[in-house]
Amino acid sequence: MAKSTVYNILLILLVLTGFMNIHSTKAQSLSNQGVKHIVFESDTLYIDSLSIVPGSFQIMELDTNDYVLYESKALLILKNKSYIGKPLLITYRRLPYRIHKTFVHKDTSMIEADLYDPVNPFMVNEIGNDPLLQFSDASLQSSGSLSRGISIGNNQDMGIQSNLNLQLAGKLSEEVEILANITDQNIPFQPEGNTRQIQEFDKIFIQLNYKDRLTLWAGDIEDKSKGSYFMRFTKKGQGLMGDVFATSETKKKDTLSYHVHFSGAVAKGNFRRQSLLAIEGNQGPYQLYGENQESFIIILSGSERIYIDGKLLTRGQDADYVINYNSGEITFTAKQPITKDKRIVAEFEYSDQNYIRTLSHIGTEINHEKWNAYFHFYNEQDMKYQSNQLDLNNENITFLKQIGNQINNAYYPYMDSVGFQAHEVMYKQVDTLINGILYDSVYVYSTHPDSAVYRLKFTLVGEGKGNYVLTQSSVNGRVYAWVAPINNQAQGNYEPIILLITPKRTQMYNAGFNYTFAKNTSIHFETALSNNDLNTFSHIGNTQNIGLGMRLALKNTLLFPAKNKLLPIEKRWKLHSSLYYETKNKWFDYIENYRDVEFVRNFNLADSMLHATEHYCGINFTFSQLKTGHIGWTSNVFFIPEYKWHAIQNQLISNLRLKAYILQIDASLLHTTSLNDKSVFLKHREVVSRRFPYFEIGLQEQMEYNQFTHQDTISAMSHAFNEIALFIKQNDSLSRNFKYILQYSNRIDHAVINEHFGVSAIANHLTAGIDFLKYANHPLRFTLSYRNLHYKDSLAVTQAPENTLLANVDYQGQFLNGALVLGVFYELGSGMEQKNAYTYIKVANQQGRYQWIDYNGNGIEELDEFEIAIYKDQANYVRIWLISNEYIKTYTNKLTQNLHLRPAAIWYNKKGFKKFMSRFSNQTTYQTQLKQTASDFISTMNPFYSNLNDTSLVSTMMHFRNAFSFNQSDAIWGLDLIYTQSKNKILSVNGFESAEGKEWQFSGRWRIIPDVTLKLTYYHALNGKNTVYFALKNYRILSNTLEPILSYQYNNRLTTSITYAYIQKINTLGVERSFTHKLSTEVNYRMPKRGSFLTQLSYYHIRYKGETSAPAAFEMLQTLQNGHNGVCNITYQTTLLKNLQLNVMYEGRISSNLPMIHSGSLEIRAYF
Repeated sequence: MAKSTVYNILLILLVLTGFMNIHSTKAQSLSNQGVKHIVFESDTLYIDSLSIVPGSFQIMELDTNDYVLYESKALLILKNKSYIGKPLLITYRRLPYRIHKTFVHKDTSMIEADLYDPVNPFMVNEIGNDPLLQFSDASLQSSGSLSRGISIGNNQDMGIQSNLNLQLAGKLSEEVEILANITDQNIPFQPEGNTRQIQEFDKIFIQLNYKDRLTLWAGDIEDKSKGSYFMRFTKKGQGLMGDVFATSETKKKDTLSYHVHFSGAVAKGNFRRQSLLAIEGNQGPYQLYGENQESFIIILSGSERIYIDGKLLTRGQDADYVINYNSGEITFTAKQPITKDKRIVAEFEYSDQNYIRTLSHIGTEINHEKWNAYFHFYNEQDMKYQSNQLDLNNENITFLKQIGNQINNAYYPYMDSVGFQAHEVMYKQVDTLINGILYDSVYVYSTHPDSAVYRLKFTLVGEGKGNYVLTQSSVNGRVYAWVAPINNQAQGNYEPIILLITPKRTQMYNAGFNYTFAKNTSIHFETALSNNDLNTFSHIGNTQNIGLGMRLALKNTLLFPAKNKLLPIEKRWKLHSSLYYETKNKWFDYIENYRDVEFVRNFNLADSMLHATEHYCGINFTFSQLKTGHIGWTSNVFFIPEYKWHAIQNQLISNLRLKAYILQIDASLLHTTSLNDKSVFLKHREVVSRRFPYFEIGLQEQMEYNQFTHQDTISAMSHAFNEIALFIKQNDSLSRNFKYILQYSNRIDHAVINEHFGVSAIANHLTAGIDFLKYANHPLRFTLSYRNLHYKDSLAVTQAPENTLLANVDYQGQFLNGALVLGVFYELGSGMEQKNAYTYIKVANQQGRYQWIDYNGNGIEELDEFEIAIYKDQANYVRIWLISNEYIKTYTNKLTQNLHLRPAAIWYNKKGFKKFMSRFSNQTTYQTQLKQTASDFISTMNPFYSNLNDTSLVSTMMHFRNAFSFNQSDAIWGLDLIYTQSKNKILSVNGFESAEGKEWQFSGRWRIIPDVTLKLTYYHALNGKNTVYFALKNYRILSNTLEPILSYQYNNRLTTSITYAYIQKINTLGVERSFTHKLSTEVNYRMPKRGSFLTQLSYYHIRYKGETSAPAAFEMLQTLQNGHNGVCNITYQTTLLKNLQLNVMYEGRISSNLPMIHSGSLEIRAYF
């Protein structure tokens, strides 16, 4: 493609970007933009850990009268209870801080009392309008609420609701401080992992502090190791943690300080370290698995550490990666291009529900001016008779006792005869004759109550290793089918077996000391004893549980003399030297990895060597000076007697600044030998750069040569590469408001071909980045990466060249004093899209979101028979997403654009034409994310393509909303024209599923007299669904609605309204038709400081033609019936005492030839 064409395309996109959109109130980076799908479990929800920019919050589906928002605390209170349990899309901008959080630079207790003024004139006091702060006082601040309620009805069982939210901060007495967050709202999912800072909203804790001598923390705790070499861990749990501090004096008047730390808890998760196979051009998602290869795990938020090539990455949409904690998926941003050469390592904690696991840790430390000593004990173990995975019977336990430590072989058949269960996938047992061979005990899916009595669980065992396959089915759940072997070779990949997880125990005793016996010389000694039992049911192999580790190190710092004796010490040259020795025996094991993440690779260690006795020693010399930098040399010797393997490694590291030049070197040479194998691993990376007044230019060279030989024959494991890069970037000493970098690199890979090294691949990579933050109202960030990978024929493979393009643009602009606000975020990349699979699970009444309608009357729950419940008493199911092992490579682009035009911001006080134009306003939001298989350049970049029938479009999410208003702020009359459009498409295991909607809304309001207002609204909408596998779900409904509303405000307390609506709906893909007349009235009586009373009565007369047992009928009738229908809603809210509130709600509905349905709830809420 010609360069001019590319430039024209980029220019067109920029022009379109400028005219298409966005709503924003402040020009800030993308990291302050929030777009979330939320579901209210109750009427109160904290939506963010930071404060919200006033005026930026918007709920697409609700009016501002339906909720109350406290921007400073990001607290959202829902007034319209009918939206509880329904998905809502919110957009907002977050401030980079929380307004009511206290930030202290100096200790105010040091200020004299007569100079201290407790009144902060800059603090916004919300006590007058925020009921959550009415118990606040000077010493103890409290906020929150306690509620108890019941719900009853003739179409549901009685339910009991209980909610507690309490936050405390302050002093219980002069010596005791408290900080607490107490709630019983256990959020069943982790927060989003797309920002650097994460707030756990359901974190429950009470922290007490006594004179800075004793600190206790109860509830959700996070315990971390400190100061130890072998014992390293970070654990989250629920329990108790504390610290005790004390001091004493020796006979020589030396001061000793003591620190005792203790904790005991039930663990929330299990540690896991996983290496991910990088795929060229695949930014993700990359799936994380459990220790036992569990495919569906929940990652504990904030516990992950992601490394690429040994470098720790930063989480965030504007940084290196984002993570979905609830599905265990990592996706890398355009700032971190993924190639086939990347080495990705993930360390994380995940929720492990196999057993209840307990944690305990106690440590003590004694500090002296010249020495310190410490001791730690750590214990983590499973309660083996309290399993959450299944009820272990005596046969299971006997089996686990016999396998010892061979825990990967603990597969056990799982067929449970439980009788017929109508809401589960059940099987029957049959005998099958195939080609004259009788196969007995074959399990077949069945719905017959007399024979379908077996509950089975299946495990993926690999292609050709099982006798069952996963089938395509409409049943609510996964169905497996038996396939006959061919020539005694299995043809499936699943078996009705499960891996029995063994209970485990990990213990470690750790002790050490540091002693400074000269001014700049110190010695360090540490030892650790580990006890790692992989199967506490079994005594077999227990002699392999205990291991010992030890480390001894000597350090010295030599200060070189200077000609100028007045030269400060920090500016003089120093020689840092160290000598160390480390050993561990074969059975020593760690809690979490204590060595460098690249340690195994750097020494060419085979997996079989990781559990062997080791001897490791080294010496290091480093010269350093504050202005010039440092240069150091390290020599290591590594010996593993069991394999007669030893290694010698020499390493040179420097970072020197010589006037305008910078020199960085990281080089190492490794030699390893064993009985029949040798290896040579040479690698180095050098960066030479020259600083100029406004920029820096440099050259980077990186090389690796890793040769393995077996009996003098080069192994295919050998590899090598050489990479050269040239870059130019802004001088780091200049302003941070403007940064840029441009880099080009060339990499040549070598592989072993016919026992010799040959060129296997050549890659050219161009990257560019700009951060332009000079103008606060126009911040711009831009990242671009293009890589071309060409495989050479000498590798004896035929593979087309691969081209990868990644881009990221973030711009937030504010023009004309806020009259025009424009924001754009665009991202281009590639990755993998997983085929979606889901099932519906029945839950307690009113605790779900979906309802089951048996359309075909067969009594079997099928995937196309679940709909989003209209009324709460019908919401008895939740949808659970299942992990699928099927992925498709896709090209992805994402666009978020907002445009807000408000001429009133500059012309409100003008006259004439400008005054007239100030009455107009327009707000536009456009969001889209496309994933497609088409690889041509135009299709890949185009974010506006949304043809749902195109099979190359694998997945899409598009939402567009434009609101045009005239006289929006006028109290007498105004006009609004709103257009919304949405498109969604996903790829499921049963094929494509798509949905789309369009709606035009034209409304006008007129205050006829001061107390009477007429509002007339016309809706024209089109809603449709299309599924490949479920033809019953396909419909395309065209609707027209005319709705006049006459409201009368008698006074500030009483408001009434009468509404009439005519609704016409036609399914253009079928014969369904509905014509609805709706008449409703509403009375809202507000009693200041006492409460409110709201009554809504609605009458529906529906003429419906067509099939009633179909999804199209459900969409058109909304659970009402043909003929006469009535719906009544009554809500009563009153304040019994100053901070005690009573809420009573009744809902009733009746339809022709059906009994009336009653439901109600009563709730008492106390505010703190």
